[in-house]
Amino acid sequence: MDVGKRIKDRRKELGLSAERVAEIMGVSPSTVYRYESQEIKGMSIEKIKPIAKALQTTPGYLMGWSEDPAVNLVTHTVELSETIHTAQQVASTLAGTEGFDSETLTHPNVERVLSVAKQATAAELLDATDYLEFQIKKRK
Repeated sequence: MDVGKRIKDRRKELGLSAERVAEIMGVSPSTVYRYESQEIKGMSIEKIKPIAKALQTTPGYLMGWSEDPAVNLVTHTVELSETIHTAQQVASTLAGTEGFDSETLTHPNVERVLSVAKQATAAELLDATDYLEFQIKKRK
């Protein structure tokens, strides 16, 4: 199976549109379609990594070096660590925002966010981030 077919199959397996994958990656949908059709040939690891991340898999799977599309524990742990760090930064930022104080952001609330984040997929975390950004913009 070629790289383009693996990209397309994985995207469909996750129920993601090419538009959503493009949004996650920060590229145009036509670029995603070009990856899938292999119009863009000889993709480097620098191009494969963001695709793999958007598709919640490994570069090795997309390249055909592995038959297991699951993200390995090390990759997931690194992403979760980054998510927790980001959540802590958000909590720290919100603490100085009108309507939020140390009472509002008590330890149980932060624990709840982190607990839910640990169970979420990468796509769900991106959706949650988009929603929070929307809510913050709405407030301004």
